[in-house]
Amino acid sequence: MGGKTDVRILKTKGKFRRALLDLLAVKGIGQISVCEICQKAGVNRNTFYAHYTSAEDLMKEVEESFTKELIASIRIKGEYITSVKSLIEIILNLVKANKDMCILIFSASGGSSLMSDILGEIYPSAVDNWRQGTGLSQADAETLFQFISGGAVYVIREWVNSSFRESPEAVADRMDRMILGAQDRLAVSSC
Repeated sequence: MGGKTDVRILKTKGKFRRALLDLLAVKGIGQISVCEICQKAGVNRNTFYAHYTSAEDLMKEVEESFTKELIASIRIKGEYITSVKSLIEIILNLVKANKDMCILIFSASGGSSLMSDILGEIYPSAVDNWRQGTGLSQADAETLFQFISGGAVYVIREWVNSSFRESPEAVADRMDRMILGAQDRLAVSSC
């Protein structure tokens, strides 16, 4: 097969994912059985177990797939990212474009592992940029990133759970002002 995945397998996995997301809309991941997923997908349990070990395993694959998609999009658009605000807007717009899945992911698992993976991808460049742009020490730049990324995860989760009440641009603008304020205060205090 040359490393390519069979189209039938992709279709079957797609059925499982859609069934899981439909079920997550009405109950938590811990309450969903493999049997329910299979019934909803119209696929037998043996086929399910050929690909996954549990509903949680399927959920993990859904989250990982979405994370890879987000990271790939950030990399593709990376040459156009000129500020923290631009990066935040890209992330928020991708989250909103996939709002059904994100609402379920954030409500089912809190979304923190999803956001941690995304933020981990930008960690090295963010720390380097802060060090070079502000003269922060390595330790201060790392602490600033950790502080900001923890807050960003919470803000994004609350934004998703509020049904995207504000525009991505408004949320990104507010977060950018706060990040710049923290960055400026640290830069001044380290001089």
